[in-house]
Amino acid sequence: MTRVLAALDAWHRQHPEAVGPTAAQLRQARPVAIGRRSYGAALDALVGEGAITRDGQQLRRPERQLALAGAELAAWQRIEPLIAGRPPPVREVAQAAGLELAALEKLLNRAVRVGLATRVAPNRFFPRAAIAALAATAEALAAEAPDGLFDAARFRDRSALGRNLTIEVLEFFDKAGFTRRIGQGRRIVKPAAALFGAPPAG
Repeated sequence: MTRVLAALDAWHRQHPEAVGPTAAQLRQARPVAIGRRSYGAALDALVGEGAITRDGQQLRRPERQLALAGAELAAWQRIEPLIAGRPPPVREVAQAAGLELAALEKLLNRAVRVGLATRVAPNRFFPRAAIAALAATAEALAAEAPDGLFDAARFRDRSALGRNLTIEVLEFFDKAGFTRRIGQGRRIVKPAAALFGAPPAG
């Protein structure tokens, strides 16, 4: 466990502008290979004892907190409602907000680094709370199914995302280690709250 903490501390030093790595990034950053199960158990223990904090998908030391401020925060507050629900591609968000595409991408990437947004696809971002809510929807669908599997059509109907966005979100969930595709269905692999945080209340 001390090696996991040392790797996280090193990651923080190398990336001072980011809130923290994902579990997969931290595992890759460790100089000594570790088995997936051993690593997962060590990580869960460190989170349980408070040595590491989960911010959505990102891991950080509890004392490390980053946030947007000033003009960045004001711009994010304008952008966040535009990407809640069914976020359009980044180019359309830029047009709606009256921003240059490069400026918007810089802001969105910064929002990802401080834990406010999640990049689901190359041109699609969600507020972090929206991803937590969608993950909770997937869990509910899986819990309702006798075999614990849910398919893309049921997730699309329950989430009201539309077909293309549904596929992007489900593929993101697979890559994040939240779901695993089995035939035409998907099974929950890890609790949503452990990877994405608790969904917003109400």
